[in-house]
Amino acid sequence: MQICTYHINRSSILAAELERRGWKEARSGECADFAMWYPYDGNIQTARCELLASASVNMLDDKLSMHTLFARNKCESISPPTFFSLPDYLDYLKRTHSKVDCFLKLATGSANLGLYYFNAMSELLSTLKQLSVEKRNYVLQAAVDEPWIVLKRKFKVRVYVLLYSNWRAFVYKDCLTVFNEVSYEPGIKSLRAHASENTDGLTGRLSEIDGDGNVFEAISTAIMQSLNCLYRSHSAIPMDGSYQLFGFDFVCNSNRRPFLVDVNSFPNLERTGPQARPLIEAMMRDMFTLLIDPKIHNKRSVAGRFREIQIANL
Repeated sequence: MQICTYHINRSSILAAELERRGWKEARSGECADFAMWYPYDGNIQTARCELLASASVNMLDDKLSMHTLFARNKCESISPPTFFSLPDYLDYLKRTHSKVDCFLKLATGSANLGLYYFNAMSELLSTLKQLSVEKRNYVLQAAVDEPWIVLKRKFKVRVYVLLYSNWRAFVYKDCLTVFNEVSYEPGIKSLRAHASENTDGLTGRLSEIDGDGNVFEAISTAIMQSLNCLYRSHSAIPMDGSYQLFGFDFVCNSNRRPFLVDVNSFPNLERTGPQARPLIEAMMRDMFTLLIDPKIHNKRSVAGRFREIQIANL
């Protein structure tokens, strides 16, 4: 068996998959036949195989950039109503005769750090004052009206999306459902009832509650729209061999319409709970088969459970 070397990232799931293929870890700077991109060491290129990060797609991970991108391309309906300042949100409440029911998201927050939920104006104002956040350093996002409740809980749908070489995009067919820790009822204030943590809590698969597949199709359409916005905003095309794995998070309303609430450029593959591990491991195998096997073994690219979606402007 040919021994290939690689640079490992933070996921032991990824490490196990590479080890299963007979590859070993290479130290930084060591001459290697094969090197995988590691997001904290930058781009690593070798003569044998080149796979590197596509830095130009990172703006989806920044909440301000993402929602600005959607607004500029008139795709705001992909997400719940989102505002870049308190006056804009107050104007929305006045126009729609709505009550306060929103999330405050700091621009650089991740894994629910920098995420707050409010259903009272006094608490929202107090938190903004306490945090001393300036305009354009946060967004206010309305909570999804009449959320889809399963097992007495709100939940998010985590979808893995692979963007690869010259704007080829793939959606993984097996989507995770990540349930909130606290049971939901209208008026409850606890953040843990309104937002899902990537913890060892209850997870499942979307297919278990989406028997006809309509939710997955609607999610795929929303992902295609968001990538379309990204494509239109960039003059440069990611170079051949570049790739990035995203975690797209959706929340559905009671009519099962999905709304995109977050995009993660570096989705944590280990904090999804033990129930999700088989799905993550299968996804990693399919990703390596799709990306790496053709380069190492000159095999035809096989997508597995990844489904390619067409970016309309190409």
